[in-house]
Amino acid sequence: MIELVLAFQDKDGKYAEHAGVVLASVLHNTSAPVNVHILHDETLTEDNKQRLLDLTTDYNGTIQFYYITLPEDMLQVMKGIASIGIWTEACMYRLLLPAIIPADKMIYLDCDVLVNLDIEELWQSDLGNYELAAAKDQGIMGIPQIISSKGLNPDHYFNSGVIVFDLNRIRSHENWYEETLNFLRNYPDTAMPDQDALNAVFGGNYLPLDLRFNWFSATITDYDFNNKIVHFAGEDKCWKEDSPGWKLYQYYLDLTPWGKRQSGKTAENSVPKWVPAEAPRIEMHPVQVNPFQVNPFQLRLAPALPALAPASAPALPAAAKRKIRKRKTKSMKRYRKRMYGTASKTTMRRTVKRVSQGKPVSKKRSRMKGRRTKTVLVSFDSLKWVRTGGGQGYYDHQGVEINPALFLPARTLN
Repeated sequence: MIELVLAFQDKDGKYAEHAGVVLASVLHNTSAPVNVHILHDETLTEDNKQRLLDLTTDYNGTIQFYYITLPEDMLQVMKGIASIGIWTEACMYRLLLPAIIPADKMIYLDCDVLVNLDIEELWQSDLGNYELAAAKDQGIMGIPQIISSKGLNPDHYFNSGVIVFDLNRIRSHENWYEETLNFLRNYPDTAMPDQDALNAVFGGNYLPLDLRFNWFSATITDYDFNNKIVHFAGEDKCWKEDSPGWKLYQYYLDLTPWGKRQSGKTAENSVPKWVPAEAPRIEMHPVQVNPFQVNPFQLRLAPALPALAPASAPALPAAAKRKIRKRKTKSMKRYRKRMYGTASKTTMRRTVKRVSQGKPVSKKRSRMKGRRTKTVLVSFDSLKWVRTGGGQGYYDHQGVEINPALFLPARTLN
């Protein structure tokens, strides 16, 4: 069973749809059973929950929903981080996976990726003694000084959009949660709080993945998305009509309850499911990454999906090639600006100053101030103790208790 997790807030009702497209791209290309974990807040509606459930069960998968309330100590730290206003609180959910998900191993995916391969290839990666596996971030070229200023090594810096977590090994790393908070306290000017924190805590003990498992769309000049997990990082999202991934996004959208398929007609019956044939195995040579070394590991090659465009496309004229290069350059500049704050230092300093003066960072924070709800959540007072036994279990979206093997004590906030 492949364990897969997605995390998002759904304030405008669109991110549930994007998450559904990600799931469709995984389930349509993967023959092994998949168990899906959705981390969310109160913005995920019951209607969208049902759609995600219908999509998963159409492919004989299973799904669980987790209502997340961030721990108080993390909320306090986040108040001093200016870039949280650019993102959402959901970006921090992945930092808490070892305490939330009762599994040994987990694949995390951002909601702006399309999985155009059998994800079992990624699942079968041998992590050995490493705490996680991730691909090097392809958007930091030319700005290594920003990464270095946070005490991080740009040569080893990985992207957090696609990660395989060894949750058991991380739990045995007793101080992982406190180290995460300490980094955020020490570097409140971080532009990528979740990604920088993960690199600070686990950057010295991770397995570098082949780039095809997290390939930035802005670096694919020929629009060949086959046999890749394509990451539409930055502004060039695949759900935008001018994105090179628009057609592929629509292809997978049509396999979801949000697509054009008629109600009651499953994706399984509408489009033949791609079942990968047996493929030869190749050996990937070990990669030397100081101060640690990656051991040799095996990856299974899978045949590419049927091309969405003619295989022998005509050559582009020189003017079109120049236009594409210009667009890619502009896209990468936007990505670096959004991800790493390369052109917004004044804004970041102004926001940090407002936070230090006790002023709200945005109208959103002002509106939400004082709102409280009663909910049961995981206690993070002792994150390092994940124990086995009876008591409060782990529930699916219908309130049915399932798999109480691993849990943390629960508490109620009024």
